[in-house]
Amino acid sequence: MSSNTPDNVERDRSQKKPERSIIVPRDSNRIELDKSDANYTPNDARGWSPAKNPKDIENLISRTNRESIEYKAYLRKTGNEIREKLDQALERNRELEDDNKTNASTLEKIEKRRLD
Repeated sequence: MSSNTPDNVERDRSQKKPERSIIVPRDSNRIELDKSDANYTPNDARGWSPAKNPKDIENLISRTNRESIEYKAYLRKTGNEIREKLDQALERNRELEDDNKTNASTLEKIEKRRLD
């Protein structure tokens, strides 16, 4: 096996290109802008997402609340179904345990009679 296999090659980290970050100096007058003033360059991350107006935010909150209520109802319904199935399984288990006790008792009586 040669020493130049990909696993043994050391990478020259100095050749790695830095990621392109957008740096805004602290003393920049463009840090806080009024919405009417928002004129960002294509490389400015603040301009990449559309600004949300109050109506959009209100709609998002309303939809999120509605979906949350619906999901909560779904979880409650599912939890109730699981609880019902668990209760049925526990009841069936009790019945089987009672049957086992009865069978064990019957076997003991049969065995006792056979020995007498």
